[in-house]
Amino acid sequence: MGLLGRSTSIGLELDTGAIRVAAVSGGARRPVLSTVGSVEIPEQAVVTGVVEESEMVRGALRELWGQSRVGGRTVVLGMSTPGMLMRSTTFPRVPDDRLEQAVHLQAGDYFPIPMNQLVMDFAVLGETETEEGAALNLLMVAARREQLHANLDCLRDAGLSCDIIDASPLVLARHLPESARTETVVVADIANGLTSLAVVDQGVPRFARVLPVSLESYAETLSVSLAEVPLDAAADAEVTAGAESWALRVADEISSSVNYFIGQNEGGSVDSVYVSGRGSRVPGLTRFLLEQLDMPVEQLNPAGGLHDTRARGFDPETGGADYSVAIGLALRGLEGVG
Repeated sequence: MGLLGRSTSIGLELDTGAIRVAAVSGGARRPVLSTVGSVEIPEQAVVTGVVEESEMVRGALRELWGQSRVGGRTVVLGMSTPGMLMRSTTFPRVPDDRLEQAVHLQAGDYFPIPMNQLVMDFAVLGETETEEGAALNLLMVAARREQLHANLDCLRDAGLSCDIIDASPLVLARHLPESARTETVVVADIANGLTSLAVVDQGVPRFARVLPVSLESYAETLSVSLAEVPLDAAADAEVTAGAESWALRVADEISSSVNYFIGQNEGGSVDSVYVSGRGSRVPGLTRFLLEQLDMPVEQLNPAGGLHDTRARGFDPETGGADYSVAIGLALRGLEGVG
């Protein structure tokens, strides 16, 4: 999970029905999107973010690297699975050189699964004062060890390596416009297999979760494959009758997450919602969510954190939304570079 200095970073998303890659170069201050690419895979090859058919995924990765001409073979891998656990908590202030050991020693108090079955990491979000004294605000993230290893083993067998693993919901904040970085907002990436959601306060992720609703669940209501789901329409389009029950589930899941966050943060509120991912291109969804959630809802621009885009075939207004996670992961890899 360490960070190696680099001038180009490659983000990789393993989704149900598709694998997506994005390469960003130029350093963290002036990142340039140089490559995007995707390849379709059988829907059973990756299920809710976990490789189930390794041979299929290995072949697809080799095909993707060949057709997209990604230069490197070391990636930043996104993880988003129902088994991923995220906890926000306060932790007593301890010296920096003892913090990691102290957090790992007490991590078992925060997760319902034995720690030997998990791979855990954490981020310090800031400092606060409690009745016991100075404390740190932490966001702790844990993935099931066997699920993580299934994905890493597949990458290795395809000739790739991974030096950073990040929770997919957490990378979405990198695309927020400047105006949203002084607010509390929800960002939700509706992918084929899962929806990754984060609540971002003043530009910092404070809460994240993986939602069970996805574009795959919409395809099931239509009795079609993921590739056959109708996407994109005029900005003023309305959700069709066949999509309304699914869109209502999306709204309910987002609303439930907002209410939970507010309940855990006395006096808190959420100003707006940003959506991305392939599922955000369901005709009329943004407008429907605006009406149901009673707050502003916008498409997240995946080029929002970029200085320039030079990738062939990348259009933020259409299919570019599909690459929000992959681009966010690539930007994660440039942290501390340039």
